[in-house]
Amino acid sequence: MTLVELTQGALVTGRVFDIDDVILNTAGALLGYLLIGRRLGRAVHPRRRHWWHRWTRPRRPGRPKAPEAS
Repeated sequence: MTLVELTQGALVTGRVFDIDDVILNTAGALLGYLLIGRRLGRAVHPRRRHWWHRWTRPRRPGRPKAPEAS
């Protein structure tokens, strides 16, 4: 965001660097990431199994197994 403000200050006539713009732009980008970016990221990149999950048994969906009769 600082780079954007510096570029605008250098290229746009009459535009000055304003720290409030940097703070508000950064806060808006962070808020947008938290609200939309994480959901979108999970949709595009589903969870994957990590190396430490190799030693655990995978969960099976459905009802639990009934105890065996003796």
